Amino acid sequence: MGKFILYDHDKNKGYQYPAITITKNGTINFNIGMLKKFIKDKVYVILYYDREDSRIGFHFFSKNSTKAFKVRKSNKDNLGTISGRPFLNFYNIPYTETNRYQVKEGKNKSCFIINLKENKGYIE
Repeated sequence: MGKFILYDHDKNKGYQYPAITITKNGTINFNIGMLKKFIKDKVYVILYYDREDSRIGFHFFSKNSTKAFKVRKSNKDNLGTISGRPFLNFYNIPYTETNRYQVKEGKNKSCFIINLKENKGYIE
């Protein structure tokens, strides 16, 4: 007969698959998995859009650039966010519903991609 193993919630806080959410308000959120695994001390992001394949690219940096958005992190470091409205509106990317997207690593270790055709579903 098998043995039960205790799940230690405190020890495993913050364990989440990296995901990016585009909210119906136009903000782009980076979950704790993104912050802990990929973003870490980087506080700026430059966005790219692939119109043909409906993908958004995110390139994170430690230093500011005139083309970068500043990632605002929550006090508990469990959420990062940027105001994505200017970007979303410029490329006519709809954001009438809040959707979560799986993150794929790009060739550069500070670049990540979401496919807008592959959302993880509507989030209330």
